[in-house]
Amino acid sequence: FASDDGAWVTHPALLDVATAFGVRLGVTDDERVLYVPVGYDAITSVRPLPSRLFVHAVRHRSTTDQMLRVDLRLADSSGEIALEVRGLSLRPMRDPGSFALTAPDDESPAARTVAPLLALAEDLGVRRAEGALLLERLLATGKARLIASSVDLDSLRESRDGAGDTGATANAADTPAVSVVALLTTMWRDLLGVADIAPTDDFFDLGGHSLIAIRLMARIHRELGVRFQLATLFEAPTIEKLTALVRAERPDIDATLARAASPDAPAVIADAPTASRTSSLVPIRSAGTKEPFFIVHGAGGNVLYLWSLARALPEGRPVYGFQANGIDGHDQPDPTIESMAARYVAELRAFKPGPYLLGGYSGGGVIALEMVTQLEALGERVQYLVLFDSIDPQYLDPPFDSRLKNLTRNLVREGLRELWPFIDELARKRYRRIVPTPPGKRAARERQSREMGYQDVTELGFVDLEDHFAEIVHNYRFGRYVTDYALLKADEVWPVFPPDYYWRNYITGHIDIVSVPGNHHTMFAPDNAPILAAKLSRLLDEHEPA
Repeated sequence: FASDDGAWVTHPALLDVATAFGVRLGVTDDERVLYVPVGYDAITSVRPLPSRLFVHAVRHRSTTDQMLRVDLRLADSSGEIALEVRGLSLRPMRDPGSFALTAPDDESPAARTVAPLLALAEDLGVRRAEGALLLERLLATGKARLIASSVDLDSLRESRDGAGDTGATANAADTPAVSVVALLTTMWRDLLGVADIAPTDDFFDLGGHSLIAIRLMARIHRELGVRFQLATLFEAPTIEKLTALVRAERPDIDATLARAASPDAPAVIADAPTASRTSSLVPIRSAGTKEPFFIVHGAGGNVLYLWSLARALPEGRPVYGFQANGIDGHDQPDPTIESMAARYVAELRAFKPGPYLLGGYSGGGVIALEMVTQLEALGERVQYLVLFDSIDPQYLDPPFDSRLKNLTRNLVREGLRELWPFIDELARKRYRRIVPTPPGKRAARERQSREMGYQDVTELGFVDLEDHFAEIVHNYRFGRYVTDYALLKADEVWPVFPPDYYWRNYITGHIDIVSVPGNHHTMFAPDNAPILAAKLSRLLDEHEPA
């Protein structure tokens, strides 16, 4: 960039290179994930950027799986700061098939050879030779904001509005019948990759998982105008039952579809009001004669990840999940941990009297503990509490010296064999060029994270409440809790914490500490669920209320 020296205060290419240093701090070791800059909190320019610069990048503690947040300092060789970038936000794009010539790890029978976005760009996008000229013309207009398109937008709008005109003279009798069942069957075939689907086939038995469920709910909203809760498939896992729910929410749906099939149909079916849910209590598996097990959602608010655990548990144990208010984007989430727990306590007591078998995943463990206190004040009792990799948020990101101390103590106490999953994963993250993760394992882990519904929730129109939960849990004051409990901790996570995750500071009662395969997210993945279910089932059976 020497020839550009003096022409720029902040050379865009140099800033782009600096941004790449932030990308290196990404939360995934999958090199196929593309991080896309989506904004800054603030940029402070002190002096023009030198052609030779040094970059100091720091990752924010507010970083999540859905957003990487970093601060950048760009300095010259003497250490003098030239530019500061605060709060650079980079969103990971986990579908490289949307951009690449081929779609990696595409398991569908007809794998794509040209990705949709790339094909569209090649056909309608701005050509390389046109880019610089177009930019010059835009800048020459002097306008602050301007839309530039390589497509005639007026023609595109006319084409969309007139989409129903083609074949308008065709005989109406030749129009194929359209029904809710037919449309839902088509959706299931497209998303599940299964051709032969009966109205009574179970979504999860056909290979459905959380990500497909999220996409199905988004598609039902788009094509049928009904916005269901994410957990609807637990209540209606067949096309037959789902059809009944659609018709209950939209009694006019069959007439609407018939009109939509006519040549004069509007382009879009208008939305119906969001499907209402009178309870946060979601039946994951309602059959069984044993004491039901109730699990509180994690920080994100949804309970879709529980499908694999429920199906791996032995028959006879009903499983219910508490889903947060507000994940549908319409209702307001509860403003405090206490109010969230009070909502669930009221619904739990209305469902059945105590004693209860109660669990909480991640941040849901905090809500479950508050429920223990509120139930006790009402004369009820929690027979047994299960914390799924839950920890007091103040200890969530311990400093290096605490990590090292806990790791050393756990190594001496438990031995190398028990800590090996953590050490192996740590080595692959920190030294991935020397100890690379096998491509198959990396792809499987990325697939597991998608399938469990930890990604793509916000992209498909639903709400991830993780940021809201982080805010309200910060204001929560932990008390003293009296209950027997189990801590099921992920074996790729726990060695940097004390064996009890600090819970003995708060909970009076017997503790069972159990290690299960995976990390904080993949402990519920289908590959790990059988071991998790076996260990959980033994604990629940031992504490079955008399």
